[in-house]
Amino acid sequence: MTAVVGILSKVGVAIAADSAVTISSGNQERKIYNSANKIFTLSKYHPVSVMIYNSATFNGIPWEILIKEYRKQLKKKSFKKLLGYQVDFIKYIKSRINLVSKESQEEQIEYFIDFVLSNILESVVKKNKETIENEVDINKRKEIVKKLIKEEVKDYLNNLKDIKLIPDFSDYEFGTFKKRYRSIFNKVFDEYYSEISLGQTTKNNLFELVFQLVCSDNFLGNWTGLVFTGYGDDEIYPSCFSLKVGGVIDNRIRYIFDEQTIISENMSAGIRPFAQRDVIDLILSGMDSDIGNLIFETFDNFLKQFTNRIGATLENTNPEIANEIRKINTYDIATNFADEIREKQRSAHIAPLMATIATLSKEDLAELAESLIYLTYLKRRMSFSEESVGGPVDVAIITKGDGFIWIKRKHYFDSNLNYTFIQNYLTK
Repeated sequence: MTAVVGILSKVGVAIAADSAVTISSGNQERKIYNSANKIFTLSKYHPVSVMIYNSATFNGIPWEILIKEYRKQLKKKSFKKLLGYQVDFIKYIKSRINLVSKESQEEQIEYFIDFVLSNILESVVKKNKETIENEVDINKRKEIVKKLIKEEVKDYLNNLKDIKLIPDFSDYEFGTFKKRYRSIFNKVFDEYYSEISLGQTTKNNLFELVFQLVCSDNFLGNWTGLVFTGYGDDEIYPSCFSLKVGGVIDNRIRYIFDEQTIISENMSAGIRPFAQRDVIDLILSGMDSDIGNLIFETFDNFLKQFTNRIGATLENTNPEIANEIRKINTYDIATNFADEIREKQRSAHIAPLMATIATLSKEDLAELAESLIYLTYLKRRMSFSEESVGGPVDVAIITKGDGFIWIKRKHYFDSNLNYTFIQNYLTK
């Protein structure tokens, strides 16, 4: 996993990333290395960078290779807006789609199908564990699971009616997808559902569900976040644009333009955390999101208990009023409460914090970015959760005048012993 952050103000943008990378084996064993590079200059001549998070590969090809190959062919070319680099980078990836073999694409879709089918079965069993386990008869138990899966798949398909299609799949047809990957689907389907006898209709619905998810902006399984930061030629303030890429299926790239932060006269500062952002969000909002959800649920439960108790008290003397009190929508009241809390957070905590960040120097921005990553690492270190954030923290500053400046950077080699490399980098 990863923790990366960009802190933007009118003076520039500071970016930081940890070095942890998690490798999974086929038997679900995991190992963490603290040597990954996640920050790259996108151009040798212009103030633009890209950070990566989540998966480090694109259909098995390391993103580091693709980014450096793009930088090599970009040369001194530039764009008026930062967004231009993002759009051009996707065009470049599309032009190199021949690097992704048919076998790699089939592995990608098999992984995707496996992810969807296994999660549906796991979800059904988890939500109905008691009902399933209480049935002693094996055949009746299978019938219960069969019925629950049918309902689950129908619910999923209904929820996907108004999905947002990703660009390269807007004209992709189910018939084409089904013909291309029927054998792979059947293989994975038999692994999970061969003993349940779901029936052809439910099987087709499952296949359609996989297709809908492939075409939608639901990025399941392996995907990569690419964060472009810096300046276009005509921009005096920095901006940050993120992109999600989910690999190649049937020679089409699953990608979507995601979030953006643009510094302007009306917006003096911004913090953009990505991947493992819980600690950074806590510092930004002043409250842990899990605690916030717990407060909401607890308050809603207390309101329900309160109205039920009043209703019970009035039941004998005035049953009509008691019934009306029980009908009070406590969820709406709890939601209004949560909205009020969020507004107080924004005015009393977030706005003053952003105002302070807007006044920081370049050096302070870099120190803050590094500290946010380190605090995320520290929380993982102090808990029993996997230490998926760690290693050296790479830090850089990008400004309009000075360009891309490394503040802290790990190397796998000593630059003093590699004069030829330095010369080649500067001359190519």
